[in-house]
Amino acid sequence: MTGTVFFWEGLRLLLLPETTAHFVAISEMIGGLLLVFGLLTRITALYFIIQMIVAILNTLPKTGAWTILHEFRLEYPQLLTCLFLLLEGPGRRSIDFSVSTAGKVYRMN
Repeated sequence: MTGTVFFWEGLRLLLLPETTAHFVAISEMIGGLLLVFGLLTRITALYFIIQMIVAILNTLPKTGAWTILHEFRLEYPQLLTCLFLLLEGPGRRSIDFSVSTAGKVYRMN
């Protein structure tokens, strides 16, 4: 779910004219797909944690505390979900798990 949110937010950012928005858009789309498929999960989660912190810190001085509390409803869960993925890693149905356990026998529930 986190990956799809990042993917669609990245797609939305492509509509903005700024060059940095396009870089962020492409990285969100690629990173979102990496999370969806469970590939490079911890690295991608760390990147998104940093990105969410920067986004929160950049928004606060420009819009004020009340606006950031309203907008924070998307960034906060994304930040916490990425923190979870960083600490716990990918699940058993991820590409990361398949690659790391190649040759070992595990039962998928």
